[in-house]
Amino acid sequence: MTFKIIHYSVTYKQRILKLSTNERERGFLKKLIKDSENKSSTIHILIDAEETIIALVGLSCSKVDHLPALLVDFIFVNPSFRGSIIDDLGGSASEYLMAYITSVVIPNTRAFSAVRWLVLVPDNERLKLHYIEQFGFRTYTDKHGDDLLCLRA
Repeated sequence: MTFKIIHYSVTYKQRILKLSTNERERGFLKKLIKDSENKSSTIHILIDAEETIIALVGLSCSKVDHLPALLVDFIFVNPSFRGSIIDDLGGSASEYLMAYITSVVIPNTRAFSAVRWLVLVPDNERLKLHYIEQFGFRTYTDKHGDDLLCLRA
C-alpha cells in the first residue's frame, strides 16, 4: 500500500473532525485546525492511496527557556489504526510520524531557522513513558515549572 504526507488544506477539515471519537479529541482537532488556518501551526497528514486519513501531526515553532524549539502541538491517529503495526510503514502511524518529523521536518526547518529541541507535552503517563522509551525523549521542567518532553533536534 502507498502512503504519503500531505499538508492540511480546508478540504480536509470535515474529514478530520469526523475522525474524533469524543468531544475532547474534537476540541483538540478544532484548535489545531484553527491554528493552522491562522498560520500559527502546520498540519501534516498521513494518507494512503485511497486518501484515507491514517494520522496527522500539528507542529509549530516555539521557545523553551529561550531556546528555539519545534513543538508537537498534537498527534492524532485515526481510531481505526490506533495500536496497529502497519507493515508498509515499518511500525505504527505515530512512529512513522515521529520519524518523519526527525528526518524530514527538522532538517528542513534547520535550513531556515535554528531549532534546538523537539518538544511535546504527552496527554497521559502511558504516552509519556512511550515517548521516552520508544523515541528517547527526556523529561524537562522549564522555568515556569511545566513538565515537557524534549528531544535534541
